[in-house]
Amino acid sequence: MNILESCAVNYEINRKSGSIGGVFMVHIFVAMYAIDRLGNEEQRARFVPSMMNFDKFGSFALTEPDNGSDASKIKTLAKKVEGGYLITGQKRWISNC
Repeated sequence: MNILESCAVNYEINRKSGSIGGVFMVHIFVAMYAIDRLGNEEQRARFVPSMMNFDKFGSFALTEPDNGSDASKIKTLAKKVEGGYLITGQKRWISNC
């Protein structure tokens, strides 16, 4: 779907349930769209197809205790370590978890 078609689908979903519409919006427009547009080739190949099929689900973590939703002041960091990532910091709210 193009962006206009996706918005039309989201509009119809929101007419029935704002909660489900919000989940859909974060998954499609925040998580998957960001990976598709800003991710490298490996990330796009790894995540986008399975996100399109809803085999994987996107989330969004912005708000922090000291900074609210000011993205320019985010303190939480993810550092790659053996076996995965070490995440330091705190979040107040994460959508789609």
